[in-house]
Amino acid sequence: GLTDPPGDFGDEPTELIDAFAPGAFFADRYRIEALLGGGASARVYAATDIRTDARVALKVLRKERQQSRAQLDEQRARFAREGDVLRALIHPSIVRIFDVGAAGDGTPFIAMEALGGETLAHRLVREKALPLDVVLRLVAFAADAIDHAHALGIVHRDIKPENLFLPTAGDVPVTVLDFGLSRRSGRSDMTGEGMLVGTPTYMSPEQASGSTNLDARADLYSVGVILYELVTGRLPFERRSTIELLDAVLHAAPVPLASLRPDAPDAFVAIVERALSKDKRDRFESAREMRCALAAVEPGLRVSTESGLIMLSERPPPPPLGAFGDEAPTAPTRRKLPRDELRGD
Repeated sequence: GLTDPPGDFGDEPTELIDAFAPGAFFADRYRIEALLGGGASARVYAATDIRTDARVALKVLRKERQQSRAQLDEQRARFAREGDVLRALIHPSIVRIFDVGAAGDGTPFIAMEALGGETLAHRLVREKALPLDVVLRLVAFAADAIDHAHALGIVHRDIKPENLFLPTAGDVPVTVLDFGLSRRSGRSDMTGEGMLVGTPTYMSPEQASGSTNLDARADLYSVGVILYELVTGRLPFERRSTIELLDAVLHAAPVPLASLRPDAPDAFVAIVERALSKDKRDRFESAREMRCALAAVEPGLRVSTESGLIMLSERPPPPPLGAFGDEAPTAPTRRKLPRDELRGD
């Protein structure tokens, strides 16, 4: 993920680590300031564009000593795909892209807007659960961004709190990050049938089964997991091993939300339960439909769209769902970071 905590550099050659030391220049344009974080295939640095003096988040493909040419080519293809996707996505709640290219040695990079703030995952570590009016606002904005991506045929495939950023400035309360695992509907996938792609705690049953026939409803399941976690302080499924977790995603029922949050109205519980349906045909048909259902919980909720800020209540909503109280859940399970990812590469 773009904002995973910095860790060791694994098998990256020392000369490559030195090339990204603070003060070093990359691609004859970006001055490295600091390592922000990284994942299995890329690292993200705070940098300054010396041509414009703008601060950027610079995502750079990792290179490892034991990496085969085929593995490197596949990672480069994924990286290029993320750049193409971000070029197509222009939305207030999706991270903006400034530049996509490669350094003189062929190392691919993506330069994105620098965001001040923290991820939703880090906020959950500190607060465990959020006030329900905040939950509704954050998820409505995120759903609007996801709906924009879906309208362009793009499925994110890794919606999770680590990829939802909470900026400290601006009118938009959440920004969707990291489209590195996304795919365009109707195009062949780089991962074969049976290979898992995503983060197990948030992946849909169809992802957990290794299916490559994914559509927008896979992302909506992940949003349902986030909703459940935000209001209860725990995940729908918590198991000792990844295998046990995937089995639970496929076959088990979560602890009923209503038993953990008896103050939640039945209609809101129904929203979460519908999003977490094992059969994708039983979920919301679109992120817009889900967003409208959430908006009906809090009349007058405003959310950004491509054309600016609007009142969600101006869109045709389902019947009113009532209102939440704002009490925190009792005895929440402590959330740990970072979470393992299965990227299929």
